[in-house]
Amino acid sequence: MAENSESVQFNKDEVNPPDFLNEKFFKMFSITNLKLVPGTKPGDHFASIMFKAIVSYNTKGKSVSSRSLVIKTMPVESGLKKDMLSDMPIFEREIDMYTKVLPEMKRIMESIGDHEELAPVLVYHSMEPPTLIFDDITKFGYEMHYTFFDFDNTVKVLKKLAKFHALSYYMNDNKYNHTNDLTKYTTMMVDSMMDKLKVFFEGFDYLYEEVKKWPGYERIAELLATQNQTFKKKLLAVYQPNPEPGFNVLCHGDFHMKNMMFIMNGEDIDKTMFLDFQISYWGSPANDLIYVLYAIGGAECRRRRGEILSIYHNTLTEYLNRLGCLRKPPTLLDLNIEMLVRGPMEILWAVCFLAFFHLDFTKIDLEAVVDPSPEAMSKTVQSNGSVGSENKEPAKFNKDELTPPSFLNEEYFLKVLKEVENDKALKLTKLEIVPGTKPGDHFASIMFKAIVSYTSRGKTVSSRSLVVKTMPVEDGLKKEMFTEMPIFDREINMYTKVIPEMKRLMESIGDHEEIAPRMLYHNTDPLVLIFEDITSAMADTDPNVLPADNQSLPNGDAKEDKNVIFKVATEPPEWLNREYLEKAFREYENDQTLQIFECEIIPAAKPGDNFASVVFRANVKYTCKAKTESLSIIMKVKPFIEGVWKDMLQDMPLFKTEVEMYTKVLPEMQRLLTQLGEKEPICPNLIYHSTNPDIIILEDIAPQGFVMRHQQLNLENTQKVIQKLAQFHALSYYLYHEENKDLDEMKDGLVTTGSINNFKFFLDAFTNAVKCVKEWKGFNEIGEKLEKLVPLFMKKLRDVYIPNKPNEGFNVLNHGDFHIKNLLFINDDNDNIEKVTFIDYQIAVWASPAIDINYVMYCHASEEARDNHREELIRSYHTKFCSVLEQLGCLKRPPSLLELNIEMLKHGFLEIILSIQFMAMFYVNVEEMIKSGVDMNDMDSLFKQLYMESNMRPVLEKLFIRFLHNGYLEVNECSIVPATKPGDNFASIVFRALLTITSKTRPAPGEKLSFIIKVKPFQEGLKKEMMGDIPLFETEIEMYTKVLPEMQRLLSQTGDSDVIAPSIIHSGFNPDYVIFEDISKYGYIAKHDALDYNNTLKIDFQISFWGTPAIDLYYLFYAIASNEARERQHDLLRVYHDKFCSLLSDLGYLKKPPSLLDLHIELLRHGILEVFMASCFLPIFFINFAEFAEEMKDLNVDEWEAMRQFQKKIYQEENFKNIIEKLLFKFLHTGLLDM
Repeated sequence: MAENSESVQFNKDEVNPPDFLNEKFFKMFSITNLKLVPGTKPGDHFASIMFKAIVSYNTKGKSVSSRSLVIKTMPVESGLKKDMLSDMPIFEREIDMYTKVLPEMKRIMESIGDHEELAPVLVYHSMEPPTLIFDDITKFGYEMHYTFFDFDNTVKVLKKLAKFHALSYYMNDNKYNHTNDLTKYTTMMVDSMMDKLKVFFEGFDYLYEEVKKWPGYERIAELLATQNQTFKKKLLAVYQPNPEPGFNVLCHGDFHMKNMMFIMNGEDIDKTMFLDFQISYWGSPANDLIYVLYAIGGAECRRRRGEILSIYHNTLTEYLNRLGCLRKPPTLLDLNIEMLVRGPMEILWAVCFLAFFHLDFTKIDLEAVVDPSPEAMSKTVQSNGSVGSENKEPAKFNKDELTPPSFLNEEYFLKVLKEVENDKALKLTKLEIVPGTKPGDHFASIMFKAIVSYTSRGKTVSSRSLVVKTMPVEDGLKKEMFTEMPIFDREINMYTKVIPEMKRLMESIGDHEEIAPRMLYHNTDPLVLIFEDITSAMADTDPNVLPADNQSLPNGDAKEDKNVIFKVATEPPEWLNREYLEKAFREYENDQTLQIFECEIIPAAKPGDNFASVVFRANVKYTCKAKTESLSIIMKVKPFIEGVWKDMLQDMPLFKTEVEMYTKVLPEMQRLLTQLGEKEPICPNLIYHSTNPDIIILEDIAPQGFVMRHQQLNLENTQKVIQKLAQFHALSYYLYHEENKDLDEMKDGLVTTGSINNFKFFLDAFTNAVKCVKEWKGFNEIGEKLEKLVPLFMKKLRDVYIPNKPNEGFNVLNHGDFHIKNLLFINDDNDNIEKVTFIDYQIAVWASPAIDINYVMYCHASEEARDNHREELIRSYHTKFCSVLEQLGCLKRPPSLLELNIEMLKHGFLEIILSIQFMAMFYVNVEEMIKSGVDMNDMDSLFKQLYMESNMRPVLEKLFIRFLHNGYLEVNECSIVPATKPGDNFASIVFRALLTITSKTRPAPGEKLSFIIKVKPFQEGLKKEMMGDIPLFETEIEMYTKVLPEMQRLLSQTGDSDVIAPSIIHSGFNPDYVIFEDISKYGYIAKHDALDYNNTLKIDFQISFWGTPAIDLYYLFYAIASNEARERQHDLLRVYHDKFCSLLSDLGYLKKPPSLLDLHIELLRHGILEVFMASCFLPIFFINFAEFAEEMKDLNVDEWEAMRQFQKKIYQEENFKNIIEKLLFKFLHTGLLDM
């Protein structure tokens, strides 16, 4: 296509600043240079015009050189924009957002430790003329984006939106703390505004003309043709908030990609800043979410709509919880309902707005869009299509998108900068203003980028970039639409009240993500908002993180974790400072006058030394009780830098366990040691602890000569460690068995209670190690056996940490993480251990002693000591264990050495894990790898280096052969697990059996099969008593072996390939059981909500009988169909009757089938069953049987009072009560209650 021969034309106010943007506007400043340029591309902003002002000025004796500001003001050129916006208070709204709402949000965010920016900094604002001036945030690397995002990037924007909504929801729920009433921000989409937007509704007519030509779309075309008549009313309703206490938030209101800026890392978003809060309003979050689906994410996001809503809801709920919101957040169901209710908005976007995102605004005469004659529309289509025709005339644009308003001049920016810098002597030395966005990016405003240089307080600021947002000034659609809309008032309120408050809330919970750019200035006369420019390159390294890992982790996004593991804090968290330590020491010394006069906090460990905490050291000097004291301390805090460790350890009760150990268990052990005449402390002295924030402060025993060891121990030193461990275990054994000390809290260890997500890193590492082992020559069998362990990893690991039952083994209090870096040593001149003490009791657990002993073997002992003296070490442990118990006078017989060796064998799986993963600490020097520039995030390379190339491989080869011979690698080829949720089945118990088989008919080795097994209830209780002698299994076996096969035969004769029921494989009596094929492999699932799927199979024919079809139909209505479907009972009956008659006809059935009337009469005759189903069966579907599992297990049919209490709970369920109220009136009016 040939290029345009003439230059592109714009609204003049997009190119030329309004008259008020002149030197008088900046009269309070001493400007030395001012340059105004368009701040955005033509068409980027509709409701304002944007310019970039590059100002240089002098202030307070200092010169500021080239500070860049973004100026936003109203369209001044006559035309569409000016006409549309003239009556809209958009600048008042935006100023309110920036001066009231956003600052309050920021304050709330910071109060929870969230320092993320929501919006640019407003530098200055005025209502006469309407102007907002922002710092130009392009200098931080922020830039515009003009194409739809993929799913992962859309999710990042979505999560920030959820946070913004959560902050507003919280603020409204806490009006007594947040006086800014968000509900006063009503929508600007009123009748008069809708009339101005009628151009967009024309899309229905144009789409109708096209769709009516499509085969099969005739009905849809007819409906499209009628939309113009009713759509305005429906759309007005969409913008109204839900009646309280409905689900409402502060909506951005215009949440498309051109109203935000991004720092990009290639194709991925690193940071997002929200802009343009001009039409923000209190309403349904669905409205902003529809923007996400149509104006940010591409078609993939709309296809994955369910995921989008789920992620938004999870983020919203989590942030509300983080904020401590007392009001119950809306459910995901509520959100899905909202999306349906606000459907007209989605239609508007799909039919009318979406097309505009496929237009090139440099080729459009925007004024022609307002009055779309056939010729104008044809030109628009041709200029944006791929038809290949040349443009004969230059396109026309609002010029205010290219030329800033006249008031955006040096005088104006001098005034703004003096206010921003609080320096009346500031001098502006340079100003350059350029468009801030692309054409068409913004509809309700115009955007400019101002690059300013100035001097202030003796310092020169060179080329500071600001983003300036103001109202469209050129006459036209944009100006007309927004003149009367308070969109700038809304946005100013957002940036000054809402977003700051959101930010404060976020920071109060430790979330420091930025929601929007920082607004530096705003004004309502003229309407201007000025933000920090976030588009240019900005250093994004965390000064608290060693530079070895320079990648940012996605915080929960759909993208995979990059496993940034070795993030090591070099600076403590902000709260861990002198004031905090002073508070702790005053409590420790019991002296409220104590003062710390010297304190330096430094890291206390090397990269990789600590897994579950971050450790700092401080030498504290203080005055206490008229004396000067000095003490070296160790401070342990939770990982606080974003990364795998922080995510994995976030919800683990590690600190709670360790505090329990230091305050209750270890003092008791110390008491016993004192009785034995041992004076050595068992652990460092605890000085202070807290769980909010999580911190443990211990006396630093390094000054006493204790040090860490990083190399494997020889036999002699391993003996000393294992004997110290035996003493520790024996003390716990005595406390539990002889003194009856309560150690129950230590029985539920981290491994047994944690989720799979807590150990995903270890599972992934194990999986990758297995891949490497499979490549070793001669290790095919071992590699395959290890691979079979992968799906059983968590189960087997949990089994290791579950305490032995009585008579099945013995238990002690394990350290739980007993590797060499969790011990401290005093060594002699020959590097032999003289003293040893334990630290880090965060995952202590009451379980088999094999746990800690295996740690000694693989995380302390050298290869020679372990492989050649294993039995000797175990015997040494046992001798010391028994000796300590004897010294304490323990009356209980200690476990034998044989029993101990059995324990070691039983827990062999832990040996596999420790050898593969933990032993690696002796073969990998993390610190050296980081220094040498090794990419610690390239996990494939790391695993290859460790398991294929390092000295660890030959060690593992020998160990794996021993593991093979000991049977550690064997997998139970048949596992049986529950196949249903609690309460899903009443008349039987259902299990799933997973088998690996080889047979004559199935010769493939290792073929995996899955079966479903149904058995009679066998545990004592209500179910077993009720099912007693009822011949349920006889009936079901008869159905599966005789009746259903005949039905399947008849169905096949009609050409219908549907399968009625699963295949039966085997059955038997005494015990009663039936085995079926597992149809889940075909995609079948058990549904627990309304029937909304295409393919169904029927199961459980235990009480089948010959009788009226009304029985099954009432089951359909009350045990399958949703409330909405049940209310369409007549439609369902017609569908049933049509299918019933159709199949009889296909089978050649000669007898006249019952009529639809007969069917209705049949249901009426058996109406009492409907009453029964509604009253007795329906409430069951509102009960979470998992909550009542234990209660039901203990119920007995003879205990009527207990039964009544249980039934009472069922009937008190609120959702059931709402439905039964309507049904009871129906039964009354149909006479069913008179029967």
